[in-house]
Amino acid sequence: MHQSGPHPSTDFASFVRKATTLSRYAQRTLEANPDLLSIDLLGHAYPLGDMHAFLEDKAINADYSLNKAVRELRKRVLLHVMVRDLAGMATLTEVTNTMSDLAE
Repeated sequence: MHQSGPHPSTDFASFVRKATTLSRYAQRTLEANPDLLSIDLLGHAYPLGDMHAFLEDKAINADYSLNKAVRELRKRVLLHVMVRDLAGMATLTEVTNTMSDLAE
């Protein structure tokens, strides 16, 4: 049964290892940039407000375009949802809502 939150003894690092074992995308993406996934935040769904804040915090200029910021956000959210889903922490509703939020 999927749960919305972690148990106190949740080992998020093992969930990340599982995701990288099952997904070449996760493996390649995290090898290239391990900072894309914050293990500390895996205890909850990726909120829409955090997506907006991420984009607002990026300095959009000639060196860091909006397209680059959106690509980075997409990678962050996909990795987050993937790890939570494969670990059994995310409900189907959470996964579909998060993907819908990202698409908007």
